[in-house]
Amino acid sequence: MKKAWIDFLNSFKPTYSVTVRLYHVIPNFPEVQSFQDREEFGKGQYQKAKLYYDRVVRKNIEHKVMPVEVRLIKGKKTVMESRNFGPVDTVKNLNVPV
Repeated sequence: MKKAWIDFLNSFKPTYSVTVRLYHVIPNFPEVQSFQDREEFGKGQYQKAKLYYDRVVRKNIEHKVMPVEVRLIKGKKTVMESRNFGPVDTVKNLNVPV
């Protein structure tokens, strides 16, 4: 009975995802390439999503891969946390295909 009650409550919680976007800039090339990877987590799995987000941020700090944008997203579009490595804002203003 308790498991059914917990499952019922979890059905109302939001889903979470971690999005990593890597920008690839080639000098004298008019277009900036971007690669996006999205890791989905189930309803109410904030702790797992936050742990994964922290791991991705730590790995980017260790390996110094730039420019990278990492986001922890609640639901479909609410950004809870975001971290940029390198000149992400400058690269976004260039010609980036979606």
